Amino acid sequence: NAIASVGTGVVDRFKGLLGIHSPSRVFAQLGDFTMQGLTVGLQRGQGAPVQAVMALGNRLRAVGAGLALATATAPVAAIDSRAPLSAPARAP
Repeated sequence: NAIASVGTGVVDRFKGLLGIHSPSRVFAQLGDFTMQGLTVGLQRGQGAPVQAVMALGNRLRAVGAGLALATATAPVAAIDSRAPLSAPARAP
């Protein structure tokens, strides 16, 4: 209860100093500050996700290069395309 009184007193003091008569304006302003803080936080941290995606791309490229090298050195399987020597057996 004492904490609620202190909080109410602080809000009332600011409202008086700023000439605010509507609590909705106070909450709107607090919401604005929250969104501004979120925006700043996202902008500060935006490099980390980009770096993570770039690192993943580099790893995938390296794996792909390894696969390409492995297939280039793999023996080629011969495919026999000649006709069969005899006709397939027919079912009775």
